Amino acid sequence: MRRMKSALVLAVLFGALLANPLGTAGKGNYPNKAIDLIVAFSPGGATDIVARALAPKLEKMWGVNINVINKAGGSGTIGTMEVVGAKPDGYKMMINVTTTGSLNPAVDPTLPYKWNELTNVCRINVNPLVFIVKGDSKWNSLKDLVADLKAGARKYSYGTAGPGGPSTFAIAQLCQDAGIDPNNLIRVVLGGGATVITDVAGGHIDLAAQNLSEVIAMTQAGKIKALAVTTDHRSSSLPDVPTTKEAGFPSVKLVGYNSVSGPANLPDEVVKAWEDAVRELCKNPEFQAALESAGATSAFLGHEEFGKWLKDYYDEGVAIALKVGLRK
Repeated sequence: MRRMKSALVLAVLFGALLANPLGTAGKGNYPNKAIDLIVAFSPGGATDIVARALAPKLEKMWGVNINVINKAGGSGTIGTMEVVGAKPDGYKMMINVTTTGSLNPAVDPTLPYKWNELTNVCRINVNPLVFIVKGDSKWNSLKDLVADLKAGARKYSYGTAGPGGPSTFAIAQLCQDAGIDPNNLIRVVLGGGATVITDVAGGHIDLAAQNLSEVIAMTQAGKIKALAVTTDHRSSSLPDVPTTKEAGFPSVKLVGYNSVSGPANLPDEVVKAWEDAVRELCKNPEFQAALESAGATSAFLGHEEFGKWLKDYYDEGVAIALKVGLRK
């Protein structure tokens, strides 16, 4: 009798292994331990905000710790390379962003990674850019700013979170629209979006174009002044700030994004787990509100669709970089 019971147990276990060779059950084998979620910039910036809104929701869904780790430096390259070199098991992932995901590689083909070297899992949100100056600046509109840039661009500096930061490209678009050589401005590369905004507020640099989520608090506090947003419609977070089209510069329309990325060759199981979780969260009113309170808009794209969108975005970035002499 005991032998029959043992044989029955073995048969059940063997059948389970045949049906599920990785031992996955219910939600699957992944994840079954803590995940490190890398942010390649300093705390307080748009990417950090998104990561810290996402992490507790994933912890609740998956029942594992999500450790948000800031790895700033090298305009996002240090944190990105940590993920590029990680084991492709899904336990070291990153919240990617416009800069490291598209525009830095568009500017600098000699970077130690390519835009498509990571597994780009899915898009989470888009983020309008906002042209900003110091709170007590004499400039009250983009036209005021552009008039002075035309008169002497070499006197003015702008901040950017990387050589290919959104600020670099948005200001290049603005200059191109206005007939100004963007290379005549002084470009100051800083350690992240939060640092850029702090330096604008302190008068260390004259202007920038940063993610909406990064500028709301300091704009509302009067420490910086928002001149325009790059979307077709005004932001509910800054309803008195005109769009770039309203301000007279309709071709200036670059937006930022955040996405989930991991090392190359991530297993399909890992990709699907993240894709399904983020898709679900992007429909969650509480998560949407968390993004919106930070100035971002939920804008999920799945793995395949996001890959196509990202290629187009990168190609457009290369075209702008070549046209205005930014690509190395």
